[in-house]
Amino acid sequence: MDIKSFDAKLPVLTPETYFLGNTFGQGQFYDRFARIQTTFTVQLSGKPSEKDPSVFLLDEVLTYESGESSARTFEIKKISDHQYEVRCPDIVGVGTITAYGNALQWKYKLKQKIGASVWTLSFDDWMFLKDDNLVLNRAKASKFGLELGEVFMVVSKK
Repeated sequence: MDIKSFDAKLPVLTPETYFLGNTFGQGQFYDRFARIQTTFTVQLSGKPSEKDPSVFLLDEVLTYESGESSARTFEIKKISDHQYEVRCPDIVGVGTITAYGNALQWKYKLKQKIGASVWTLSFDDWMFLKDDNLVLNRAKASKFGLELGEVFMVVSKK
């Protein structure tokens, strides 16, 4: 998909507007053979940084069906009308978000616990705002160019 092809789609999705305040999500991770490996819920809370108004902070708490949970804070800095940089201790280097119309494309390398190991996975993560309350999310995870699986998630303000 070409992110620019969504430029005229409404409603417009930006991280600092949709994720302001509290949102809730539910999702599943499928392996490359289309088998569900885990389900999860996510609590998100976003606010502008008090130190730097150009930075938006997005707190994430993931809870897996096993009961295990993880928490992280994404620092999202607006670079231009369509570009953002994303930083987080679990992101290797700097991730990016590109925004056009009702779509966001996140690209980042994330340190992810898998079993007893920590892997660095590359994510191509797409979000689509369907109405003022609902975002559909599909993210592909890969390592060394080999697709390992996909995340499907629904995020809601309700």
